[in-house]
Amino acid sequence: MWISRILMESFGDQRDRDICLGKGLNVIYGPNESGKTTTMEFVRNTLIPTRRQLYPERSKSDSGRIYAVEGGKESIIEFGSKDQPLPDYIKGMDPDFYRNIFAMNQKGLDEIGPLASNEIRSRFLTIPGGESIPAVIESIDEGIKSTLGSIARSPSTVNNIQAEEDEIHRSIDALKAEADQYHILAEKRDQLTSELSSIAESNKDATENNRMYEKVESVRPMYESLRSLKARRSELSSRADVTQQDREEYERLKTDFNNKTYAQSKLEDERDMLFDKVSPSVESKARSNIADIRDILSRRHEYKQQSAQQPASGRKNAPVIPLVFVALAILSLVIPGLGMTAKAVIVALCLAVGAASYFLLKPNQDDAPDDTREAYVRDLMALLEEIGVRHTSVDADLERLETIDSTIRALDSMKDRYTAMQLDTLSAEKEMISLLSRFGGEEGYQESLNAMAEKEALDQKIDSLKASIRSLGFDPDETLPQLSRIDVDDVRSSEINRELGSLKISMKNALDTEKLDRLMDEEASLASRMNDALREGAVLMLSSHIIDSACTDIYENVHPDVVKETDRLLHLMTSGKYNLNTDPRSKDISIISEDGPKGPKQWSTGLRAEVLLSLKLAIAKEMGESKVPIILDDVLLPFDRERKRGACRALSELSQDMQILMFTCDDSIPEICRDIEGATVIDIS
Repeated sequence: MWISRILMESFGDQRDRDICLGKGLNVIYGPNESGKTTTMEFVRNTLIPTRRQLYPERSKSDSGRIYAVEGGKESIIEFGSKDQPLPDYIKGMDPDFYRNIFAMNQKGLDEIGPLASNEIRSRFLTIPGGESIPAVIESIDEGIKSTLGSIARSPSTVNNIQAEEDEIHRSIDALKAEADQYHILAEKRDQLTSELSSIAESNKDATENNRMYEKVESVRPMYESLRSLKARRSELSSRADVTQQDREEYERLKTDFNNKTYAQSKLEDERDMLFDKVSPSVESKARSNIADIRDILSRRHEYKQQSAQQPASGRKNAPVIPLVFVALAILSLVIPGLGMTAKAVIVALCLAVGAASYFLLKPNQDDAPDDTREAYVRDLMALLEEIGVRHTSVDADLERLETIDSTIRALDSMKDRYTAMQLDTLSAEKEMISLLSRFGGEEGYQESLNAMAEKEALDQKIDSLKASIRSLGFDPDETLPQLSRIDVDDVRSSEINRELGSLKISMKNALDTEKLDRLMDEEASLASRMNDALREGAVLMLSSHIIDSACTDIYENVHPDVVKETDRLLHLMTSGKYNLNTDPRSKDISIISEDGPKGPKQWSTGLRAEVLLSLKLAIAKEMGESKVPIILDDVLLPFDRERKRGACRALSELSQDMQILMFTCDDSIPEICRDIEGATVIDIS
């Protein structure tokens, strides 16, 4: 399969980009930010989609297609479509493996992990079964080391058996020599035993005293603790005990007192609410004038009736009208331009009308101000001043007096209840005080409770401590005996005991023929084990020689196809300086030069890129059957100019079998590839 055309309708920042490709080596060139990576990522995600969030950021509007040719027939692969017309050799490939082998950028090229896996090594880089050779060689070397040893004194089966044989030989020689010395050892033992008995007899009393002294001193801290506990128990004895009946009575009285205190508090809150309506000072003055307050309130209905019968305001103003006409008569006398006759007529007319209106509008005796109503108001004002309430209006004043009167009535009705409640609360408090007085008050009651709990705990500790003292053979109610340590010189005794121990062993060994026979048997057994170990070591060394010769022959004559292709590409890139090391004894990927093998840690940056690129391209060719297009993104950046020429030659050779798309921002690459026959250079800048 090869890609003939890339059409990106919308992907990242690219819109309607159309790129036509050749069947062999294609160099897609452009500077940074020209869309190379976006185009490469479009191809990679269209062929082998990945869920990883990579550049550029994905969008629901992404769309486009790839035109692929397989067997002369062109097919269209849509971006994002789940049902793609992909051939079996690429369908379902792991995205990460695809990006490390078939579609590499610089990071993917430098990733050596997939190449070091057992699957890749056994499938492509060694002969069948060759991947196990290093483990087999290591196992044989380890067997030789553990059996024969790398040096004369290193831990191994042969060296360990030899050391055991040497020790047994020494033991046999010692047993033979000790048999002649038995009677001398017995005489020495008797002398030491006698001396030890003499020392023990002289130190008997001192030893017994010191033993008892140690015992007394070990129990002394327990006596001190017992004394301290008893002293504290005695201090608490002065506290009166609180009986269960006392506790129940206390709880009952406490609850009763709290309930009555709460009820009294609620009644006081009600009284305070009444005093919020009438202050105590006003309430006190109002009580002194309560009869007058209630009298005023009882006459309020009569006052309101009189107010409703008050005369119209126009009749009160009747005397004003005649005065108006008198004023007009006077005014006409001073008006200029009027003749005396006219003035006289006007004056006469005004005086006549004024006199008539006076008599017509003169108030009757029945319309006179109501002295009774005014007297009511005067009484109200005087009462307000007496009780200290500021006047606002008659109606408001009467409402205020009504509130004062109702508050006084409510306070009077509450007085008896409050007095009774106070007496009940005092009675409950007195009962509780009477109970607590036996304990010295509330605090003393609580202290007595605490003291009882502490006494119980102390009694338990005292009993436990006494039991421990008795178990050690002492009476806790008696004082400890007074003893002092006596110094005893036991240095000589220790020396004698050590000598006796050694003599006992020597004497037993001198007459122990069973041990001698056992040592002889062990000597024969060790000789047999030594022969077996030497035979096993010889087999392992022969196996090592055979495997080494076989690996050399395989290394020189057998090369898998991937190794051959890698050698060909690496030979082109390095102008014949290096070849891949296919020795099955090597654990790591390495190369061969005239200076010998070089492992990955000895590669320069450029050489590493050449080796990995050659190896991955060879694996891609083998795995993809030369049908999967290779995509490369600036993988030649670590190369110098000479290495770039070699790499381009190798890629050109490889592109005769499979399509290669090489994206680059390096302007030297297009320049090199334009001179290569069959290479297609595409400038997307």
